[in-house]
Amino acid sequence: LGAKHTWSASQLTEQGTCGFRFFAKRLLGLEAWKDPEIGMDILQMGSIYHAILEHTYKAIQQNGWTISPEHTEAAIELMREKAQAIFANAPEKYQFRSSALWTQEQQNMLNKLEAFITADFTSDKLPAPRVPLLLEAKIENFTLDLPEIGGIRIFGYIDRIDSDGNQAIVMDYKSGSSAPDKKEIERGRNFQMIVYLYAGETLLRKENHPHTDISGIFWTLNDSKNTKPILKDDQKLMDTALGHLSQQIAASREGNFSAEANGLDDGKCYKYCDFARMCRVSIMRRPAKDSQ
Repeated sequence: LGAKHTWSASQLTEQGTCGFRFFAKRLLGLEAWKDPEIGMDILQMGSIYHAILEHTYKAIQQNGWTISPEHTEAAIELMREKAQAIFANAPEKYQFRSSALWTQEQQNMLNKLEAFITADFTSDKLPAPRVPLLLEAKIENFTLDLPEIGGIRIFGYIDRIDSDGNQAIVMDYKSGSSAPDKKEIERGRNFQMIVYLYAGETLLRKENHPHTDISGIFWTLNDSKNTKPILKDDQKLMDTALGHLSQQIAASREGNFSAEANGLDDGKCYKYCDFARMCRVSIMRRPAKDSQ
């Protein structure tokens, strides 16, 4: 995990949520045993959502449409067209066995995507009109400078970056039921948007789209809601996040992967943690009869 190691935003966030979880998953390569099941899991569903949105907004970009109310219906029709092409080979591409409810699942996904596009194109909380500048923007050869420990190498993809001409907005889609907020960043539990803001700023300069103002939001696709903007010029927040990140990486380089919960969700550091059964935080919270 030294200077030559390349980090993803998800790795950094896993480490922020729980050092033990990062150690068990990323360094030991442990996986929970799961019985084979029919249908998509949440990761496969998320990949399909991302693919549909990428193809849809790429076509919107190519058509020269703005993200504004007058293009809502056309964007929805475009999304449905792109979705059908992706649904056609989704089980094979994303490696799941379609269930008897596959047709209904597709319709459910279409309904959620239609609600998302409607919210995106008609939002009174986001600047309009906007244009999609970058889609699935690749982060490579990017170094994030941290206090005391210096630069760390970052790789990954940013779902989308929009612009209204004055400010750039980094967007990340979440297919789960919730998204990180500012408090998660302040507590050192989530670094995803912090990484995307710094990397996105660099990408925009490289693509000749420099912006003085840049912010980031998370979209939850289940309810078509977006979080409050996280501002790149919120220097206090940036310094706090980078300070947490520097401490955590320094600890990992020393081999310190202790489970120190900085926030619990139903007794777990992370809602869907596969390692809760072997984690001391979870064990200490169990009734005595369950711990014997």
